[in-house]
Amino acid sequence: MTCPTCQSPTRVVSCRSVGEEFFRRRRCENDHRFNTSEVLHLRPFPWAKKPAPKPTKRPKPAPKAKPESTDWLTRINDKLATL
Repeated sequence: MTCPTCQSPTRVVSCRSVGEEFFRRRRCENDHRFNTSEVLHLRPFPWAKKPAPKPTKRPKPAPKAKPESTDWLTRINDKLATL
């Protein structure tokens, strides 16, 4: 932060918090003193982008069991025999 009077760099001399605000006493290189009030942002900035999520590795599905290699006529006869 720069000094509002001479535009030189400043440093924080003291700081105190009141609720969600910080009151800071600052002093520049030319010995100008001033106060600042800083408020915490509870929400993210609207222009800030969220980082892209990492792709998750999904387990491969187990291979499906192949049907028996029997003849269709044999399967029908087996079903008819159980009736």
